[in-house]
Amino acid sequence: MTILEVVNNVRTAIFGKDVRESIAAGFETIDSFTTESVEKMEVSVRDTQQRQEDLNARFDEYIKNGMKVKEAVKKACDLYSLKKNEVYNGYIKSREI
Repeated sequence: MTILEVVNNVRTAIFGKDVRESIAAGFETIDSFTTESVEKMEVSVRDTQQRQEDLNARFDEYIKNGMKVKEAVKKACDLYSLKKNEVYNGYIKSREI
């Protein structure tokens, strides 16, 4: 049930019991929406943290092996660009990461 449906139910309910049920349903809808949103944000944060850790490790490895910082940045950016593309039968198809 959407919030607008709940609002309509509250406005058109005749009996107090129906109003209370509509209000409760609205709170349940809000709770469900916020729970799902928080879960999606947590996944996104974990993914971003993992990407940052991978990038830091890659930079450290490049620099440890004697690569200059500027070269390390370029190589990491090039690898990131390649990860954003998938190769299909010799053609690169762009996709979001």
